[in-house]
Amino acid sequence: MMIRSLVALLLFPFAVLAQAGKDPAPADKGQDKAKTEKVEFEKHIWPILEKNCLECHRAPFTDKDGKTKKPKGGVILETKENLMGGKKGKLLKPKDSAASLLYTSITLAADDEDRMPPAKKGDPLPKEQTDLIKKWIDDGADFGKWTGKKEGDDKDKKDKGADKDKPKDGDKPAGGTGGKKGELLQQLGRNLQPASPDQLAGLASVHAHATSVGDDSPLLEVHFTGHEDSTGDQAVAALLPLHQHIAILRLGRTQITDAACAHLGRLGNLVQLDLRETAVGDAGVQQLAACKNLASLNLFGTRVGNAGVAALAALPQLQQLYLWQTEVAAATVQELRSKLPAVQVVTAAELPEPMAEGAAAGRRRAR
Repeated sequence: MMIRSLVALLLFPFAVLAQAGKDPAPADKGQDKAKTEKVEFEKHIWPILEKNCLECHRAPFTDKDGKTKKPKGGVILETKENLMGGKKGKLLKPKDSAASLLYTSITLAADDEDRMPPAKKGDPLPKEQTDLIKKWIDDGADFGKWTGKKEGDDKDKKDKGADKDKPKDGDKPAGGTGGKKGELLQQLGRNLQPASPDQLAGLASVHAHATSVGDDSPLLEVHFTGHEDSTGDQAVAALLPLHQHIAILRLGRTQITDAACAHLGRLGNLVQLDLRETAVGDAGVQQLAACKNLASLNLFGTRVGNAGVAALAALPQLQQLYLWQTEVAAATVQELRSKLPAVQVVTAAELPEPMAEGAAAGRRRAR
């Protein structure tokens, strides 16, 4: 018995070495492959864009009724050149998904008016697809051999030449701000000098990302994507050197309070402000009455009440106000509408149920 035990003990190390030399289980191999597999544009990214984006973002073409259709916002996604040069390089910034409109516009909340694809075109992209696009961009946005459809056959060139000197009706600043808001942005940016490097220097310290609102405008869109949990009142104060340049500001789900609104009230060219799901209440919203160019304000899930909304009647440019999941009374909304007949007030009755994370829920907006 002692001899058998001694033999088994001597053979044990060899058994362990033999087991270690075996291939890992198939499941482990699959997990390693998922972590290391390179995201290929033509295989993984292009099918997403082709299915969800090209309907609105293709080169100008003539439809069956003989009408020339132009790309929304002047953005074309059919070629590598278009993707790299779109919005003067702001559409796609390799290795920086947070500064790439291609990514940030598809990860906005489902009820955000600037989310792509627009609600009327379909549900938000599922998280696995937005994660793929993020990884592809952060890995360097390698297109491989893909160059895409070459623009301009003879017919397209003819249409383009005929429209050369006409206003570009389809063009609008980045972020979906067309119509009256687009006109307001153009007006505000007309005689404004671009922000200097010194004015922009403080953004990095508070993890703020700034891009032009589009079409070489000196006006800026600022957001804190990926750093909402660490963005507070001090971060908003750091934006004050750019008080003339910030036109679109996204502070949704950040940690700001009413104290930040004192700084926001000093942003004279602010046109669009997103405060969704923050701790801002009446005292803060009342200070926004100083933003005379504010056209769109999202207060979804904030602490605003009747007093705060009543103060917004002093905003002559206000066009859209989002009040879903707030304590504002219907009578207050009605009174605001009577003072600002053109304003669209979106309340709980006009918005969908909250979407589960990563799930595509139906969306409907009544007007």
